[in-house]
Amino acid sequence: MPILLLPVSCGNPFRDSINTDLETKPSQYKAGNVCRQFASFLNGNMEANGASYRGTEAETYFENPIEWTTTCVPSTSDGIAGMLQVTNPRLKGTVNPVDSGFQPTKGFDEKVWLSSDHKFRTQVGSWVVEMNISAENIKTPTGTLVLTNEQTRKAVEFIIGVAREVQS
Repeated sequence: MPILLLPVSCGNPFRDSINTDLETKPSQYKAGNVCRQFASFLNGNMEANGASYRGTEAETYFENPIEWTTTCVPSTSDGIAGMLQVTNPRLKGTVNPVDSGFQPTKGFDEKVWLSSDHKFRTQVGSWVVEMNISAENIKTPTGTLVLTNEQTRKAVEFIIGVAREVQS
């Protein structure tokens, strides 16, 4: 039975925090732009075969602005290809990862955290982008995806680019 996966958007779960940054503004960047870029990234850079979104609801949703948060979950015929979450928690300063598996990484223009299980995270201004690549569901011409150092670098550059786009 095919599984229908749709991107999801919701309000800001951090709005009542003491450290709320009231200067931040919601993004008018379209959710569909981010989600389509993510599927394209997976297909081009991670060699996913046909990562996409299914269902007419996805296209309707894609026309909405991100505002404070959006999540994209494309799938392939083998299952979920990955997850991209873009959030503005409206908090001042660095928003540290909740997942203890993330480790800060140097060598990039923005704050970056990586985990050993194909999770990537960045913060640009008040925008946080987290990406998880489901390597076990991405079949390349040579077998199941095994991320190279070059693919890891491209993944970090991709999420930094997404964060920069949605904040502008």
